[in-house]
Amino acid sequence: MSDDFYKELQVDFYKESLDLIERFESVLLEHENPDPEQLNELFRIAHTIKGGSAAVGLELVAAYTHKVEDFLSGIKSSKIQFSAMATSILLEFADILRKEFSAKIENQDNEWNTAENLAQIETYKPESAHTSKEVKAEKNNVFVKPKKSNNTQVKVENERLDSIFNTIGEVVILKNQLQEYFSQNENVNSNHLSESLNFLVKDLYDKALGLRLTSIKPLFQRLQRTMRDLSTQLDKDVHIELVGDDTEIDRSFFDILSEPLIHLVRNAIDHGIEKSEVRKITSKSATALVELKAYHQSGQIVIEIKDDGAGINIENVFNKAKKQNLIPENSKISDFTADQVFNFIFLPGFSTAEKLTDVSGRGVGLDVVKSAIEKVHGKIVLESKPGFGSSFKLFLPMTTSLVDGVIFELNGCNYIVPARSINTILNIKSEDINLGPDSRPYYLHHNIPIPVLNIRKYFEYPESKKENQILVITEDKGFSFACL
Repeated sequence: MSDDFYKELQVDFYKESLDLIERFESVLLEHENPDPEQLNELFRIAHTIKGGSAAVGLELVAAYTHKVEDFLSGIKSSKIQFSAMATSILLEFADILRKEFSAKIENQDNEWNTAENLAQIETYKPESAHTSKEVKAEKNNVFVKPKKSNNTQVKVENERLDSIFNTIGEVVILKNQLQEYFSQNENVNSNHLSESLNFLVKDLYDKALGLRLTSIKPLFQRLQRTMRDLSTQLDKDVHIELVGDDTEIDRSFFDILSEPLIHLVRNAIDHGIEKSEVRKITSKSATALVELKAYHQSGQIVIEIKDDGAGINIENVFNKAKKQNLIPENSKISDFTADQVFNFIFLPGFSTAEKLTDVSGRGVGLDVVKSAIEKVHGKIVLESKPGFGSSFKLFLPMTTSLVDGVIFELNGCNYIVPARSINTILNIKSEDINLGPDSRPYYLHHNIPIPVLNIRKYFEYPESKKENQILVITEDKGFSFACL
């Protein structure tokens, strides 16, 4: 057997094992006290990885997994009592394998260090494992149960999906050209052909889009793990509720959303949630609630992170904005809406935290979160009430592969504006356009001056002699302007 073929077998093993590790972690996070069936599943996964690693010559992985398999065997036989500490030990095992296998797939170096995890297994005692801190985590980190599916999943590289959608994009363009041709040639009996073409293209697009969509569950599972570890680390009683983890999103969003969402849930646990003794003083339940939701709304994907913590004090935000010279010194809080004040926390470096920690700083980094969401043409909305908690809602498009557009005719040529960029389309008169002090045209929309770009001048077309004209107000990166 050649070395290249042997390495190929190892890479296949790494890739297949990553799916097993994901399932291993999912069982641990979704069941605070695994029943015999779930313990058997954990054992089978460890046994499979042990056997597979030995078969492809990975002795270190096989020996390490064998120790974990023995640990699970002791739990199955009730010789070892299960606890939240056992969950932490097994999650660490999953982390070590995931890091090692991912590095090998990418042909990168990785420090293989299992000594600490093995020492935890060797010294594990149920009595010492049930510290008050771990018991709190065990009792209060309650999770939604997995849904069984008989569907077989096939992995497809993103590059191949992108290629399919590029072709579909060309088909859509050709379809629109044909329809335009049919509409301009009355002698062509095209109604039946046009309707059939529309149906087929729509059906093709929907089926191809289904290939790009995948369950948000792996991403939620990563956030679930982050919140569990952090609530234990900070000794905070937190009930974590997941809703809609079967919601499907474009798989290209995974890498883009991971960091922003992790930042938001860490903020929620670290600075949003109060300690139990503080919550009791304010007549709150000692156990805090963090909800992570995903759902469809008006053709968009909505991801919501909501906590019942201390909330954000709007006056603190306003005063900090003054100190950082973001608004004039003589400004009054009554001059701004709550949404306008909350938008300050999305500015680079802005924070109301009196003391920043290595975990998070409320506001620090939220500019990165906002930028990441806007890169996929989404938006983030913050709602908060002091004493009652905060809610961050992320509104995302179903996919970024194909973009709907609105066609405008100008001087005999067609131009397309992305529909998601259009704020308003107005029918105005020429005298509605005013000139500012700098002699630049603007349109007063809801008492807000919007700069106007004359497309005819831009393309050196003759000026329109029509009294009524179409004005399109668009928005890009938070900046509004109008096209005439």
